[in-house]
Amino acid sequence: MKTFKELKNDVYEIAQTKFGQLTDEVRQRLDSELDGIEKYGRTELFVTLWRLFMDLSEKDICVKLRPLNGYSVSLVSYLLGISLFNPMRSEERRVGKECDPACR
Repeated sequence: MKTFKELKNDVYEIAQTKFGQLTDEVRQRLDSELDGIEKYGRTELFVTLWRLFMDLSEKDICVKLRPLNGYSVSLVSYLLGISLFNPMRSEERRVGKECDPACR
């Protein structure tokens, strides 16, 4: 199982790949969410979900959390492929809903 430090490094690496140069807003959001993951002992949960969703994706099984709870509106969840909801996109912050048509 990955350690918190490994998860944090992976999340930042993925964020840089997706967003390029990270803005202060993205860094602050990631730091805040990652602090909560560490504080509440959720590292194993996020790593397990990440692995599960990667395995399902490799088998072309589309399963994503809908933006209804804290995990699904998390930037960390979005970067790990657990959620389709990108909380950093302003139109998604207003609407609060995104669903991949392939998952319907």
